[in-house]
Amino acid sequence: MLNIRHLHLQLQPARALYQTRINSWVAGAGNYTVKIGTSQNVNLSGSFKREKDIMVEMTNNGLVPKTVLSELVSKPARKK
Repeated sequence: MLNIRHLHLQLQPARALYQTRINSWVAGAGNYTVKIGTSQNVNLSGSFKREKDIMVEMTNNGLVPKTVLSELVSKPARKK
């Protein structure tokens, strides 16, 4: 007897990488394994392949520096 189960996952930014070029959290393409259970006893596991990157969340330019980094390096710190 075949026992089929479906699991739906919703990706969160915590499981993605931030791409500064596009100001977005992106889940990368590749092979993934999902394991259900405890660290000592995995009751169920399955694998899937994501063919291409997917955007999980787009952000504003919050991570872009307000000052050009080269300006910070070229200006010596002021002595107090």
